[in-house]
Amino acid sequence: MQISDNVMLLGNGHFNHYIVGRSQAALLECGMSAGIPAFIRQWESLNPQPQVTHILVLHSHFDHVCGLPSFKKMFPQAQVLGHAAAEKLLAKEKVRQLMQMGDEMVSQVYFEDHRISEKPVPPDIALLQIDQTVGEGDTISLGSGLTLQIIETPGHSSCSISVYLPEEEVMFVSDAAGTAINEGIIAPVFFQDYDLYLDSLRKLMNYPTRVLALGHGPVISGYEQVQDFYQRSLQSAQDAFAAIKEELLAGANHDLLTKKFYDQYIKGGLADYPVQIMLASVGQLINNVAKRM
Repeated sequence: MQISDNVMLLGNGHFNHYIVGRSQAALLECGMSAGIPAFIRQWESLNPQPQVTHILVLHSHFDHVCGLPSFKKMFPQAQVLGHAAAEKLLAKEKVRQLMQMGDEMVSQVYFEDHRISEKPVPPDIALLQIDQTVGEGDTISLGSGLTLQIIETPGHSSCSISVYLPEEEVMFVSDAAGTAINEGIIAPVFFQDYDLYLDSLRKLMNYPTRVLALGHGPVISGYEQVQDFYQRSLQSAQDAFAAIKEELLAGANHDLLTKKFYDQYIKGGLADYPVQIMLASVGQLINNVAKRM
């Protein structure tokens, strides 16, 4: 789907992949193995196909990097860019093995639900590597007057970056602005740090943005609609913080509280993920509230 003159959205509706550029192009968001079959079908239907010269890892959580080995094989000439913290994390063998395990479990869900016809080969974790690090203020030229600007947006993770295409006012935020579960609920995902998460949201709101390209779910189009999404995401995080704090002050059991907020927010595509991984993620939300009390 064309979302602007120079940006295409590919993917299966949960794992979004963005192609920026018509001749020389960058691929943003790597998703997981379960989403690769849909990407390949869509890619093969393109005529002409742009030359992918850059692959950008917007953060290093397993549902955003486990498709990288497949993309490196599809586009061997492309340079993989990501934050220095992502490079450091992906260099750890144990971390890569855990990512592979999570990827396989989600692939099994997709296969059993007949969303894919064959279970993907497990990702080659030796290919989970960053070739070059990028950070705040760096730019990537794609030719034809297109430039990608790197914006550090921590809070969801320490390695979270957003990417801005100023020529078309498109912002690629991955999970830095929350995860849209449905039209009414945006899951707060301040898994690294609550204050940094809010700071990043407010930082993003200062960029004129006509199209907001999320890591999962729908693309948000229109200046007012984008600002409304940011405001709702901000409010969702603040509401979650207040609710968790109130429960903790009342002496709530950490495990029961984790289960309560898991049931509230882990829905839609997020429910395909391994339960233990998502419980740990929600538990981190609670830890991040507790440390500020």
